[in-house]
Amino acid sequence: PTQRKIMTMLTISRVLLLILGFSARATRGDPYCPHAPNNNDENTLNVHICPHTHDDVGWLKTVDQYFYGLNNTIQQAHVALILDNVLNELQDPYTTHNRTFTYVEMKFFSKWYLALPSALQESLKDLIKREQFSFANGGWCMHDEAATHYMGMIDQTTLG
Repeated sequence: PTQRKIMTMLTISRVLLLILGFSARATRGDPYCPHAPNNNDENTLNVHICPHTHDDVGWLKTVDQYFYGLNNTIQQAHVALILDNVLNELQDPYTTHNRTFTYVEMKFFSKWYLALPSALQESLKDLIKREQFSFANGGWCMHDEAATHYMGMIDQTTLG
């Protein structure tokens, strides 16, 4: 990785540590934050990791270039491979079934889903029913999250 990437990762790590250091712990009654079975230490910090992806629809490359992993001189991205791997991992019989994944960009999802064999489509539907695979936003693509005007967010979500 370049020096800039390393510095960015270190900055993100520091911010996460600050957030985690000042975050309140969940109560024992919180069903979404189970404590370890033999741990009665009230000072235990539970860290929640939310697996997701943010795949930019047409930002630096065309939709197909992002989807199929083409033209990686601009940016490394292969959306179909990400979704294939997520599906494989979530349906792996040798892992625990408490893994989850959240997806946003419906443009890429619809392109990927329509190309899946029917057996994998059914497997994915089962994962969705079990709340292991979920969707956020539901827009054709995700709007920018930083300093945007609400009308721009609405247009980006509805029009793409």
